[in-house]
Amino acid sequence: MGKAYQDGIGVARDPEQAVAWHRKAAESGFADSQSCLGVAFLKGQGTNQDFMAATNWIYKAVGAGSLTAEYQLGLLLIKGDGLPQDLGAGVRWMLEAAGRGNADAQYEAASLYLKGEGVPRSEAESFRWCRKAAEQGFAAAEETLSGLYRDGKGVEKDMAESVRWLHLAAEHGRPSAQFALGLSYVTGDGQPKDVAEAVRWFRLAAEQGSTEGQNSLGYAYATGTGVAQDLAEAYKWYSLALADGNLHAEVNLRNLLTRLTETQISVGKARAALYSPKSPDVRFDPALFK
Repeated sequence: MGKAYQDGIGVARDPEQAVAWHRKAAESGFADSQSCLGVAFLKGQGTNQDFMAATNWIYKAVGAGSLTAEYQLGLLLIKGDGLPQDLGAGVRWMLEAAGRGNADAQYEAASLYLKGEGVPRSEAESFRWCRKAAEQGFAAAEETLSGLYRDGKGVEKDMAESVRWLHLAAEHGRPSAQFALGLSYVTGDGQPKDVAEAVRWFRLAAEQGSTEGQNSLGYAYATGTGVAQDLAEAYKWYSLALADGNLHAEVNLRNLLTRLTETQISVGKARAALYSPKSPDVRFDPALFK
C-alpha cells in the first residue's frame, strides 16, 4: 500500500499515507519500504525532513539487500546529501547496485563514466551502462541512448538505432523524447517525413507540459500543418508555452495576435484556462527489447 499511495497507483497520491504504510512495512523488516521511508525522510515528503532518520533507514535497507537502497546510499555519498561526501564509497555502492541490475544505478553509472566522476572517463563504459538501463525500459536511458547512437559516442553512429530508442522513450511517456520524435518526423532525420505523425507526438508532449511541444503544436494549428487550421487553438498552445517561459512561443504569439479577432482570443484564453497537464501514457512491451 505504501507504494500505491506513493505513486498514486489505484488510489489518490498521498505522501503522508505512503509514509505511514511504508513505516509499518519497514518496522516489519521489509527492505524496499525501509528504503522508501529513508528517501521520504531525506526529501521531507509526507514527513518532516530528517537526515539522521533517512540515513538510518537506508542503511537498514542496504543491510537487508535492497538494490534501491544501495543506489540511494551511493547517491547520498556521491553528492554529500545528508551524509559526509565520500565519492569513492558512493561510486562503489552505485556500481554494486548497477551490477546487480538496478536501472537507476545503471543510468547513474553511465553518467559517472561519461563525466569521469570517481571512475576513469570512458564513453564506451558510459554507453554500456546506459544500454543496460535502457533495456529495462528506463525512459531517460532510452532517450540518452538514442543520442549516443545519433552522435556516435561510445558506439558506432547508427541513425536507425537512434530512432528506435527514441521511439521507445517516447512510447514510455517521456515528453522530451516525444518532442524530439515529432521533430524527427518534421525533418526526416532517420525516418520518412510525416507531418501528421509529428503533430501527434507534439500533442502528447504538449499535453504533459512540454513547452517545446506546446509551441510546436501551436505552430501546427496556426499554419494548418498536419491539422486543420485553428487560430484559437494556436493561441491556447502558444500562451501555455509562453507562461512557462518559452521565448519562441512569445515571438509566435506576438505574430499570431495580428491575425486574431477578439472572439478568437477569448476562445483561446478559455481553452488555455481548462488545460491541466496529463500523466504519461506509458506502454511497455518487453518484446520490444528482445
